[in-house]
Amino acid sequence: MDIYENFCINDILSIPWALTQQSKTLPKQDDKSKYYWLFFDSFIAIDEIKTLPVFNLLNKDDLLQLVKHVASVNSVFIEAFYSYRCNQSTIIFPDGFIPLKFHLEDHQTLAHNKMPNLLNLAFCRCIEHLKQIQLTKTEFVLVKALIYCYPGFTSIDESGSKKLFDESAKYANVLMKYLQFEHGDMLGAKRYGEILGLISLFFRSAQYRKELYLMHRYQRSSKNNDEKIPCLIEEIME
Repeated sequence: MDIYENFCINDILSIPWALTQQSKTLPKQDDKSKYYWLFFDSFIAIDEIKTLPVFNLLNKDDLLQLVKHVASVNSVFIEAFYSYRCNQSTIIFPDGFIPLKFHLEDHQTLAHNKMPNLLNLAFCRCIEHLKQIQLTKTEFVLVKALIYCYPGFTSIDESGSKKLFDESAKYANVLMKYLQFEHGDMLGAKRYGEILGLISLFFRSAQYRKELYLMHRYQRSSKNNDEKIPCLIEEIME
């Protein structure tokens, strides 16, 4: 389980196509902890950025800051799109694990008066929006690219932000042209606005997930639980 516990963002960024390289050493189906899918989807979300030009445009520090911000967002987006395609109303993973059910069975977690609403925001609301829009696979890929190139982070320097803005504009233009080709000028522009709204939605969803994680971690620490949390998860949940 060493890879599962000690792999961090820089490890993934420094190995070309890390997922391919490490696929044989990832935890097996019968050797998973409750953090497996959070780790695995975060791993994918970071590894995928290497397929985009922005990976080679930013300096090392800016790239690290970008990944810390967007990995959790695209991780949630990947999970939500998969669940939506499976016609589910809450996040579900390929092995059938349902995080909402896990938290609902945790009576200590439910004792917190904000928890029911937070669980809905973290695991259900984002899928409702995907169902309303009926997002396609092509649109999903383009929105992921826009999230990877999001230029609004103050921790990235001016030069890096300009590069992200330029890359984001390219994908936004592709999305607009694609939608207008598919739906016509007026309806395509309308759908473009609806789809762009998903970006802020999933940034919020990722934040709700972080709040849930921190609450869960605090509750466990108050009971002197020495649970080992993978380094990668701690980095993206900061």
